[in-house]
Amino acid sequence: MESMKADKSKVFRLFRGCVLLGIWAVVCFLAVEAAMHTGNRILPKSAGALILNVYLYFLVELVFLVLFRRLSAVLVGGAVFSSLFAAANLYVIEFRQIPIYATDLTTVGTAMQVAGEYEYRLKRELLILAGLIVAAVVLGIWLERRRKKNGSHRRTGWRSYLAGLLGGVLLVAGSGYMLWFSPLLRNRIALRNNRPIQSYIDSGGLLIFAKSFKVLFVEKPEGYSAAEIRRIEETYPAENPGEPEEAAASGEKSVGNQAVTTRTPNVIIVMNEALADLQQTGSFETSEEVLPFLSGLTENTVSGRCYVSVFGGHTANSEYEVLTGDSMAYLPADITPYQMYVKHDMASLPRELAEKGYRTLAMHPNAGSNYQRNAVYQHFGIERFLTIDDFEQTPENLVRRLISDQADVSRIIAEYEDCRAQGDEPYFMFNVTMQNHSSYSSAFDNLPETIEITTENCQDEEARRYLNLIRLTDAAMQALIEYFEQIEEPTVILLFGDHQPGLSEKFYSTILGKEVRALSAEEELRSRYWTPYWIWANYDIEEQTGRDVSANYLQMLLKETAGMELTPYDRFLQRLSREMPVITVQGMIDSEDRYHRLQDTEVACRQMLKDYEMLVYNHLFDRKNPSDWFQ
Repeated sequence: MESMKADKSKVFRLFRGCVLLGIWAVVCFLAVEAAMHTGNRILPKSAGALILNVYLYFLVELVFLVLFRRLSAVLVGGAVFSSLFAAANLYVIEFRQIPIYATDLTTVGTAMQVAGEYEYRLKRELLILAGLIVAAVVLGIWLERRRKKNGSHRRTGWRSYLAGLLGGVLLVAGSGYMLWFSPLLRNRIALRNNRPIQSYIDSGGLLIFAKSFKVLFVEKPEGYSAAEIRRIEETYPAENPGEPEEAAASGEKSVGNQAVTTRTPNVIIVMNEALADLQQTGSFETSEEVLPFLSGLTENTVSGRCYVSVFGGHTANSEYEVLTGDSMAYLPADITPYQMYVKHDMASLPRELAEKGYRTLAMHPNAGSNYQRNAVYQHFGIERFLTIDDFEQTPENLVRRLISDQADVSRIIAEYEDCRAQGDEPYFMFNVTMQNHSSYSSAFDNLPETIEITTENCQDEEARRYLNLIRLTDAAMQALIEYFEQIEEPTVILLFGDHQPGLSEKFYSTILGKEVRALSAEEELRSRYWTPYWIWANYDIEEQTGRDVSANYLQMLLKETAGMELTPYDRFLQRLSREMPVITVQGMIDSEDRYHRLQDTEVACRQMLKDYEMLVYNHLFDRKNPSDWFQ
């Protein structure tokens, strides 16, 4: 009888503990959703998403239970985990309007490098998290006192501990399979690549974060095979469509409607941090022109909008698209290829030019380890990489606490002159600037703020500071172009922004005349996912304005404009750009300016898009059957 009573008591304690953990999981979920401030509602759209979120918090509690075997430790551990998750998202969303995905764990080093540039204000949402932790501690103390009073302090044997650990591992693994691979949930819980924050709002933060681990597993495109790559190579002509026979016979290539001798000009690419034309993005007036030089740059220039797949951050993804020609649209959501996949030598623009005798350099006046550029650039065939260690951080070289664009341009010129002093090989420089990097929250004596926002309801301190920064960029780019105007050697310069600045959602909503969170995918693409670009040469080229393309085409367009030799992959992209000039994670825009989702099947060039997806996969992942098109 006493044995039965003891068994019933154990069952009751187990049931009571499970109920307590379940209630605490609900509390943690509600506290996190309220504190993250992702939207106007706390609960997900569906009951299923609510249950899964609570279940995940329950799983976290079980991990603490296996590790510490104390309900008090579970309560405190769950509260600390929840608070850290919510606080990290709270500030990340403020700074870049994008919540945390699992892939952000691969860029922790880079994130920590730039975290010091932001100003962290105490927010009232943190009171919710502080209350959660205090409640956990108080409950934990009460449970510990109750446990000691009841004499429940027996040690647990190692077999019991091992069994609990094994059971926890199996439970977590099973849950992972259910979330990532099970047909039951695979399509019901959606990761919205174009608006990750909407995924958080619709389905709950922890559920979407857990679901996002799925993107770490790369799947082949449907129907992919080595035979399909051979078919693609045979389907599209090896030469430029419509290239005159006499031009091909003489070694000339067609550029636009012109036939010109293949050139090997000096090539300079400046990917300027957060360079954007916000007055074209939205509507507001300023006391003076923000980009007086660049906005008037038309002679021997091709310019337009460069549509990108990132906003407010993930600079290296725009960089990857430009240097390889691959679109992020066909890679797992929200990943950074530099961090995840570029672990071997790859065909790229720098490698191609190095093989043609160019001296290849890259420059980024910050830590070389950011996004693992120091390793990636070697895989891309760049022979020398200049980092912050190669700059003197003197007052004249700094704007705020970062290397100025003027100092950056001076170093580009100095490296060119050094290259010329050593020989006559063509010069290639890929430059990633730092001057305009966020945050814009603090004033500095070495940043003159002469430009004011004169539209009354659009006045914003951070936006004003940003506009004054890019005014300095305009002057620096003018100095770069005026220098190479005097150089006799053929030189072509590509300048573009990596993404728009991560200014406040309120500012964007005001200048757009619509709440950012109410924007459709098309509206967001056309407003917040583009930056300006200019391709300028110091020799005669066919001038164009309004040539809108996505970043994956810029490499091809640069070579086409400059009269350089195109690879078969370039020619494929050249042909595809005539049908679908914009391909991004947020969607596509065709040659008739019509928006399409990536999944749309009723697209005239659907087969060509499928072929492009296979080429992107082959280029980055298939080392056994690489296409020779990329060389």
